[in-house]
Amino acid sequence: AKIVQGAFGTLQAMVKSDQADMALEVEPMVSSAVADKGHIVFEVNQKYPEFAFTGLMVSDQFRQEHPDQVQAAVNALSRGLKFIQTNPDGAVEVAKKEFPELGEDVVRHALLHLISEGNVPKTAVLDKKAWDNAIKLRQQTGDIKGSGSYEENVDISFASKAQSL
Repeated sequence: AKIVQGAFGTLQAMVKSDQADMALEVEPMVSSAVADKGHIVFEVNQKYPEFAFTGLMVSDQFRQEHPDQVQAAVNALSRGLKFIQTNPDGAVEVAKKEFPELGEDVVRHALLHLISEGNVPKTAVLDKKAWDNAIKLRQQTGDIKGSGSYEENVDISFASKAQSL
């Protein structure tokens, strides 16, 4: 198999033009590929159902010097997650503006797929098991040398406060 690296949104075209045999992609590009007769042969969340794929990160210094800005960002993220979970139709309307080239059917499929597979968290609080699973995989690949412990690297105080909004 031919493995190449490409920018977000370019992988589907690379597969179609035989520049790559496979692509590891994220939504909404997965739904776009499926709509274009692509086939999903592996879903990461099926292998790793509790896994921290992304996170909002700040330096210790910024967190200490600007806690109000960190809290505001986490509050906004928390409100967004709640909005997606409670108003998927409204979330589709927002996503259509972000991805106008994809069309409503693809955007709707992508968003509902993300929700149904649990890829859109219900809260901004990072689950310890999801963190530990991500760190374990990165340790296995040699990407992280230290412990990467949840206790040393994750501060859920901002997300915990945001839950009450």
